Amino acid sequence: MIVQELLPQYHSAHQKRYLALLQGINEEQLSWKIPPATNSIGFLIRHIAEVEYAFSQMFFNQTPTKEEGIYTLGKVIDTGVWTNLNDLMDYTERASQFVLKSMELLPEESWDQPVESRIGVITPRDAFGMLIYHKGYHAGQIGWIKKYGAQA
Repeated sequence: MIVQELLPQYHSAHQKRYLALLQGINEEQLSWKIPPATNSIGFLIRHIAEVEYAFSQMFFNQTPTKEEGIYTLGKVIDTGVWTNLNDLMDYTERASQFVLKSMELLPEESWDQPVESRIGVITPRDAFGMLIYHKGYHAGQIGWIKKYGAQA
């Protein structure tokens, strides 16, 4: 089963690396950036989770509830509103569980079928790889900001 093969990769990227990176972040750090014009840690945490919801819809045929909302995708500016650590961590957990459930519900035969999406024609299997890459890319930014950033 494809999902059983991919789940260890997701858990390794999400739980072992990403959540470990977020441990020790406090609410003050959520507004940190590297000047002059980067996104804050809070914005990036929200963005990573929103992409999991977006990929769930685009590639795994599951639509999140309207309550989850999408605010950090596309040409948007970090306005500094993502500063509640508990809310961000809850949202991150819900997004993680949603994408995992979405992957489990995708029929086996659909994993290698190209899907037309707003980011191109991609198979769900390739989208999974992109999702892991995306999380790692922005996690690297968060790590960089934690090390060298300052309050905006």
